[in-house]
Amino acid sequence: MPRYERKAAAAPAAPETGETTDTGVLRVDPARATVTAIAAVTGTVDLVSDRIVPGAFTKTLAARTPKVCRGHDWNVPIGRVVSIKELRPGDPDLPRRTGSGRPWPPEAGALIVQVRFNTAKPEGKAALADAQFYGSDSEWSIGYKAVRARQVGGVRELHEVDLFEVSTVLVGAHPDARTVSVKAASAAGVTLETKGATTALPRAAGPYRTRLTCGLCGGPAGAMHGDLGRAMEIICAGCVDALDELIADRAVLTADDLAAADDVEPEAATLDAYAQALDDEQTYDLLPDGDLLMSGEDDEQTGPAWRPGRTSSY
Repeated sequence: MPRYERKAAAAPAAPETGETTDTGVLRVDPARATVTAIAAVTGTVDLVSDRIVPGAFTKTLAARTPKVCRGHDWNVPIGRVVSIKELRPGDPDLPRRTGSGRPWPPEAGALIVQVRFNTAKPEGKAALADAQFYGSDSEWSIGYKAVRARQVGGVRELHEVDLFEVSTVLVGAHPDARTVSVKAASAAGVTLETKGATTALPRAAGPYRTRLTCGLCGGPAGAMHGDLGRAMEIICAGCVDALDELIADRAVLTADDLAAADDVEPEAATLDAYAQALDDEQTYDLLPDGDLLMSGEDDEQTGPAWRPGRTSSY
């Protein structure tokens, strides 16, 4: 299973054909057990300081259909995607209001997914029951890899993502991602529409989440579950770009050079010190956040964090 990021969304699911954006009725298909939901919101900043740029899903949706899991556990598939599409800002199919009852932001779009749960499995049957019981408080999340991103004023802008799966989750990262409608296969002609405000708890507020700061600029460098991040040197994506420019202006080491290099102390603590280290014929091996920690529910690294590897000379 590849290391990847998870972005939860607790939002109002998008209307289907035949449903009004307020209290209209969906067309009923009693042979299916489907849920329509907003899996991600684009164009606005979420609770973990990310903004998915509208259009970020275009390439990945053309390449693959994501899987459906429970809590991002790839060992527990609970259904399949019937349809998925990204609605750009201003699309008439977007909800009229957010989960909190405010008008839908004009700059916001959404990733709309219709899922059919596998009710032959206990997990799929339970997921459908939860969607019916919790209604619009049901929250959804995406498992993805950031393909193109940049840091702008403390916000990570995701310009392209590689989407692997969508999941039902306990708490979402965006307060406007929630379940919109539920079709119950056992209802035989009755369609349940979920409504109501969603109270989204910030994922970074709990004791299980640690916000990270950049060791070079002091700005935000993402967040992670667990306490390991407190003892690690983290470099944010913005400083990574700056370091890349410094390296490009000076020397470039090959993989063989790095493999043969000996560790050198001390490590640079600022961009100026890093530039001086390069001038002194030293460099860092930068590792992406996916390599920072072993993958796992309790210690999964998320956010635009990088760290220095060994310092080496040549």
